[in-house]
Amino acid sequence: MSAQIDVLAFQVDSLPPDMQQLLADLAEDAGATLPRSLPLRRAPVSAFPSAVVGTDTADNRGEAYVRAMVGQALPPMLVTRGFLIDGRHRICALRAGAVGTAEYLDLSDVIPVPPVPCIGAMRGGFA
Repeated sequence: MSAQIDVLAFQVDSLPPDMQQLLADLAEDAGATLPRSLPLRRAPVSAFPSAVVGTDTADNRGEAYVRAMVGQALPPMLVTRGFLIDGRHRICALRAGAVGTAEYLDLSDVIPVPPVPCIGAMRGGFA
């Protein structure tokens, strides 16, 4: 993606615990060591795939969940080799809040994560 810029090395231990666990699991599955920091990048929100959230009331991450996220400080999305692997709800919240850019952690050259549907991969606008 030509619009991406390196911002800084983002410290993994500053992520929410569930994201830290996801990264640890992905690294373990790949037989890799999870680094202490990952490259943090920015891209236009429009470059991310369209994301849909559930409207089912049984989905605790549905529309109400996304509305509550609007305007909040959100952790970066996780991306590998042009696929979004975590951050669908954050994309929806950023779009609802009319935010222009989004931060993401690019795992492409750090953890050999296969972009497979079982980890929620979504084809994005990344090249």
